[in-house]
Amino acid sequence: MTEARARGAVAASYGERAAQRVKTLTPELMRIDGRPWKMTTRADRHAVIAEIALLQGRA
Repeated sequence: MTEARARGAVAASYGERAAQRVKTLTPELMRIDGRPWKMTTRADRHAVIAEIALLQGRA
């Protein structure tokens, strides 16, 4: 039973870290979207969205 608790704690810890990272990336995405109209944002935006999707898939 102790091993199962340890696994649960690790999973919760990973989930908490993933949630914190998503919270960090969300304002970054808003900052990218707030760039001037002619400034390229596609690559940065796709990188942030891909990282959020990866974290949500594992959380």
